[in-house]
Amino acid sequence: AKKSAASSEPAVPPALSHIDLVIPDGQFVGVIGHTGSGKSTFIQHMNGLLQPTEGRVTVDGLDMADKANRKAVRKRVGIAFQYPEYQRFATTVAEDVAFGPRNLGVGGDELDKRVRESMEKVGLDYETFAHKSPFHLSGGQQRRVALAGILAMEPQVLVLDEPIAGLDPKGRADMLSMVHELHASGLTVVMVSHSMKDVAENAERVLVLDHGVLVMDGTPQEIFAREEELRRIGLGVPRSTAFQKLLEQEGFTFDRQAYSIDALADLIAAQMGPRTKEQYLAAKAAKAAKAEKAAQAARVSVQDGDEEAGDM
Repeated sequence: AKKSAASSEPAVPPALSHIDLVIPDGQFVGVIGHTGSGKSTFIQHMNGLLQPTEGRVTVDGLDMADKANRKAVRKRVGIAFQYPEYQRFATTVAEDVAFGPRNLGVGGDELDKRVRESMEKVGLDYETFAHKSPFHLSGGQQRRVALAGILAMEPQVLVLDEPIAGLDPKGRADMLSMVHELHASGLTVVMVSHSMKDVAENAERVLVLDHGVLVMDGTPQEIFAREEELRRIGLGVPRSTAFQKLLEQEGFTFDRQAYSIDALADLIAAQMGPRTKEQYLAAKAAKAAKAEKAAQAARVSVQDGDEEAGDM
């Protein structure tokens, strides 16, 4: 929107601008950006929840400007919003999971089959959880219910907005493991996250948004190698990446980038080889002695230079 000559209102910047990309079937895409960068707005265009004011969005060749196309695409693209446990409303878990496919016209035995299978996919035993109230479940379990409701619509693309936000470490690990299994089963996954570590470890492609503009698009290796650019737009790199760079400054060389502390530990161990504690301490002492000897030589050289200057 542009500021008019007769108005004192400032121009409102677009939420998204000049985004042009294609996501192939089967990819696992991570989306990162500072708060307000347009991540949530971006994913809501993927199944027509929002419409662009300029340009167009197509999914499998269907233009999202057409209302009939939007309905068709919502069968294929499922979105799980941040904190979906706050969006529960049915009296039982089974009813909550059945809501989406029922709205698509699914009923009878097919609906029951979808509910049972989707609950099993997210680790919720049907007999145990089907008749429980979703409001009496833990946050992590409620999130699984929300995901089961999306899977019951049998989407081809799963879009996740901060799927691990607010979960404890075990809940985070379980959720990411489940997302990996769903991706391995053939689903395309688009995951928005504030965690550079989770994106680096899980995605095969990373999109970086800044003030509504797609500023980077590449593999995790390509994106997180641009540390200074990321920091300029308010983002960082995984801690393991930052630590690895410090080690490289100290003389370590690595043949690949590690995106977790465990992976970095493996790289270090492989480079150093098997050594006992005594061997490690001896090598450390030898390195320190070498450095001290070099420092002494430098001091002697400076003193000699001072004496020569005095003689002059």
